[in-house]
Amino acid sequence: MDKNVGMMTRRVRLGLRERIIELKTEVLKHCFKFGSSEFEVEEFHGDAVLEYRMSLAILDRQRNLTEIELTSFRTQSVKNQTLELVFDKLEIYNKVMTKEEQDKFEIARNELNARKRIGNDSLKAWKIKADVIECIIGALYQAQSRGTRMPSQDEIQAREALIMLIDEIYLQGQLFFREQRRDIWRAMNMNIEAPPVMLDVNGEPLYRLPPQIQQKYGQQQQGINRQM
Repeated sequence: MDKNVGMMTRRVRLGLRERIIELKTEVLKHCFKFGSSEFEVEEFHGDAVLEYRMSLAILDRQRNLTEIELTSFRTQSVKNQTLELVFDKLEIYNKVMTKEEQDKFEIARNELNARKRIGNDSLKAWKIKADVIECIIGALYQAQSRGTRMPSQDEIQAREALIMLIDEIYLQGQLFFREQRRDIWRAMNMNIEAPPVMLDVNGEPLYRLPPQIQQKYGQQQQGINRQM
């Protein structure tokens, strides 16, 4: 088999986690130095890239949503909880980090949790994992080819990994967005009054409502009858 064909076949078969592992030594070398200035810079960069790329993805794929819905979709996609789920799904802690990096990760998480700027306990478990994902995004974005020359293997891998990672975050955000919309509709429907129950000559309803509605309006009808 031709060497280039073999490399291409191997690259196509690689999943996102495997690409991250391959790029870890050079492209992502700062993404596991938790708390370092390099980590903070790439995390900051990744946060901006994520907002921008997610906006483009949502505008391209969700053309029927309103402006409010588009904003809500993006908010659900880039929030810490979504990024934490992606971190866990890729098994970055168990299958990408070394034992030494895991120890440093725990130290960084404890230090982060102790900071006064995090007052909500529910954010503590998510924040450091979200930071790692944002750092990876920032590093991948900076490493991808700019088209000024023949891209290196790492640059190609970085571009492909960035696309895959944004897609993964998009899918998780979509699940949260749909769940949020279901909750909104459920709350709205709870506030909608059922139509009055029409009774036949025998006092039986002409159509059947859900049991809980039947009970509610049956009680109301009994009260009216007593008043009459």
